[in-house]
Amino acid sequence: MLPKTRYSAYVLATLLTSFALTGCACVSKRTSGSLQGSPRILRLKTGIPVQTKDGLYNPQQDETWHSQSEYLRLEQEVLMLSRAVQARDQNR
Repeated sequence: MLPKTRYSAYVLATLLTSFALTGCACVSKRTSGSLQGSPRILRLKTGIPVQTKDGLYNPQQDETWHSQSEYLRLEQEVLMLSRAVQARDQNR
C-alpha cells in the first residue's frame, strides 16, 4: 500500500484535474455544423482580445478551454488512471 502522503497527493491531483476540467467546460448552443473546424483545445492568453459573435472578449488570465469530445476523453483518462491505482493498491 502507498504511504499516506503519497496516496493523499494522488487523490489531490485527481480532484484538481477533475475540477480544472469541469471549471473549463462551457455550455453553448449546438447548431448544425457548429463543431466542424472547432479546435479540441483553445488556449487564450492574458490581455489578448478575442473576437466573439457577442463582442470582444479580453481574458483576465491565461485560459484553456476544451471541446466536449476532449473533455470527455480527459475525463475517461482520469477515471481509468484512478481505477488502475485502486486495482494496484488492492493487489499489494
